[in-house]
Amino acid sequence: MDFGAPATFDGRVFIESGLIDSDERRMLTGALPVTQRVVREVMTARRRLVTIDAATPIAEALAEFSVSPYSRFPVTEDGEEIVGLVTLRDLFLATEKGTAATVADVAEEPMVVSEVFEVGRLYKIVTPQMAVDTRSRR
Repeated sequence: MDFGAPATFDGRVFIESGLIDSDERRMLTGALPVTQRVVREVMTARRRLVTIDAATPIAEALAEFSVSPYSRFPVTEDGEEIVGLVTLRDLFLATEKGTAATVADVAEEPMVVSEVFEVGRLYKIVTPQMAVDTRSRR
């Protein structure tokens, strides 16, 4: 037996032979590194998103988000189309500086990617951009 080459997991062989059931296959597949997945597999379902309307005053958004476990929120128009993204940090800074009245004044343009885009490739694109954005906000 050659143990030098890394093994790949194809659950069909194990399911067809009766060694594991489909629930066990899902569990083992879940152990794959996130970078080997596609965006669809790590996205939050739209119905579970905590969103805010673009016309919401910043003070109201802060009050609403203070009880949320999240720090980033999609910004919508009329509760439907996502038109931006806002972070708690952005809202706090806008309040501190007094530079914005509504969430729309602070929101950043959302990044739109295909749901079949590989997470590893997306991470390589987003990480350097996040570092630039963080430095520019100081």
